[in-house]
Amino acid sequence: MRPKRAPKKPNRKTEWTAGDVRKILVNPLYCIDIHPANATPHAPIISEEEWITAATELIRQEGPKSFLRSLLDILKGCETPYGYRETPAAEPPDPPAAG
Repeated sequence: MRPKRAPKKPNRKTEWTAGDVRKILVNPLYCIDIHPANATPHAPIISEEEWITAATELIRQEGPKSFLRSLLDILKGCETPYGYRETPAAEPPDPPAAG
């Protein structure tokens, strides 16, 4: 009886395709930590097509760099997205006693 062969290791890509690079460039997850408020399930308020149409118009008006900076800021939690509340800040300290 012949000994069993070890299972083949999965093939690892040695070269990146244009599609691989595009997937990284399109996905902001590769450059920032997404704020938890932006990663929770929620009911959409507009369709994807409506969002694309509106975003395309904003890009035309503001320019792509400004739009993308705003998008990253929102995803990082630097700006509160519509419909979410920021975590309340700690109570401010009591003022010093007059003395």
